[in-house]
Amino acid sequence: MYPKMELTQGRAMEIYRALGLADELRGLGVPESERLDEIITTGLGESGHLITTWKRDSPSEIREKSQEQNDGTFPREPYLRCHQIAVEKWLKDKISKQDKIKSFWGWRFVGLQEGETTG
Repeated sequence: MYPKMELTQGRAMEIYRALGLADELRGLGVPESERLDEIITTGLGESGHLITTWKRDSPSEIREKSQEQNDGTFPREPYLRCHQIAVEKWLKDKISKQDKIKSFWGWRFVGLQEGETTG
């Protein structure tokens, strides 16, 4: 229906790490050893031409570089390539299993009116 995210940045992965979820989430994505280069073309058919390639290190390579240059230049967690649809399903399943979280799927928030609480 509309484009969805497919690259979770390192800072977001740090939040997943703080919640104890990063390792499990990484299991849903592209293996850490794979480079994440992106190609930009005029098309995918035989008549398509390469415009440029964006070179992206693999998450494993980023981990190695961050250990060699441990000065805050790199995020604590490397990025993850995983489609948002898979992440959303995984998170929904996680939330649904939590006793302390009340979830409402299929509802829409239309507004909030603040005032005195009665009763």
